[in-house]
Amino acid sequence: MENFTIFVSTIATLYRSELRAVMLAIGNSLANSIWEARTQPKAKPTPSSPREEKERWIRAKYLNKQFLKPLLTSNLSLGQVS
Repeated sequence: MENFTIFVSTIATLYRSELRAVMLAIGNSLANSIWEARTQPKAKPTPSSPREEKERWIRAKYLNKQFLKPLLTSNLSLGQVS
C-alpha cells in the first residue's frame, strides 16, 4: 500500500493547481475523452481488476500519456490572430 500511496502522491505533484482547476471544471467525462482518446486495443480496468493492472493503466495514462488525444496543430504563431 505504501508504494501505491507514493505513486499517487507523485502523480498529484505532476499537476499544477491550474491544470487541476481545469480538469475539475470540465468534468471527468470530458477529461477522459482527452486522456483516454486512444486506448484501443487496451481495455480500461474495471473496479474488480487487480491492483497491478490499475497501476499499469494509471502509469500509461498519466505518466506516459499513452492514450492522450493528439493536439491539433496550427500555422498561427503565438500572438497572431486568425
